Amino acid sequence: MPHPNLHTLVAAAKFILSEIDRHPDFKAINYHPDLTIGDAQTALTHLKSQLEENCDLNHVLTKRSRYTS
Repeated sequence: MPHPNLHTLVAAAKFILSEIDRHPDFKAINYHPDLTIGDAQTALTHLKSQLEENCDLNHVLTKRSRYTS
C-alpha cells in the first residue's frame, strides 16, 4: 500500500492541530503541558520548510544531471 504524500500529511496535521486549539472543549479543560500545540505547529512548519528545501535541491540536482549526462 503506497504512503500518502508527506506534504499532504503535514498540511493535514497542521489543520487538525489548529482545529484542536480552537475547539471549545479543548479550551475548557485549561490544559497547559510543557509542549504545546503551538510547539507542535512550529515543528510541522520546520518540517514543511525542510521538505520544500529538499524538493528544491532535488529539482536542481535533477536538472543538473540532465545537462551532465
